Amino acid sequence: MAVPPIQTNLLQGMSGIPASGIDLDLVVIVGGIVLTTVAYQVALAIRHTIEARTTRGRADQEIKAQIERLQLSVDSVAVEVERIAEAQRFSARLLAERASRAQRDDSKPD
Repeated sequence: MAVPPIQTNLLQGMSGIPASGIDLDLVVIVGGIVLTTVAYQVALAIRHTIEARTTRGRADQEIKAQIERLQLSVDSVAVEVERIAEAQRFSARLLAERASRAQRDDSKPD
């Protein structure tokens, strides 16, 4: 039984491509460039994802700080509103006392 000869150039058996048409060194160089470019893009995508997570964490901290400041502001406004309400109740009580005194003074016979 005869063993078929081993092809030394893999492109010889392909139709339409001459054996000397493609330089193997060129294929390796172009393949390396393509692989490097793809790896670079993947690395950029990973970096972008990591930065987005880090930025989101910073944004969460900033939002928490803003909410805390807003809460303090609302608390101080609530205290001031309570003070105003207390002053208004006091003024209303004084006016009511004056009005009742004035009615008593008007109703007293001289």
